[in-house]
Amino acid sequence: MLLAHIEGLSGLAAAALFILGLKRMSSPVTALSGFKLAGIGMLVAVLAGFLILGHLPQGAGAGLVLNLTLALAALALGGGWAWPAV
Repeated sequence: MLLAHIEGLSGLAAAALFILGLKRMSSPVTALSGFKLAGIGMLVAVLAGFLILGHLPQGAGAGLVLNLTLALAALALGGGWAWPAV
């Protein structure tokens, strides 16, 4: 029950951070901080997605290892690509 509330609140926080980051990207003066804010929002969203793995139904784990490996590889690739821009 608590995990479901944490997932919901983290999704709300991720959306708010992403929207605020996009708003700050509209000005050249605040664009870098907006980029960082939106990136933190997307990181929160990805981590909230991993929280769902905590309460999957019994039969849903068939491709879990492959999917988790692909998700972590995509996170590392995207983070590695965006890191020099910050």
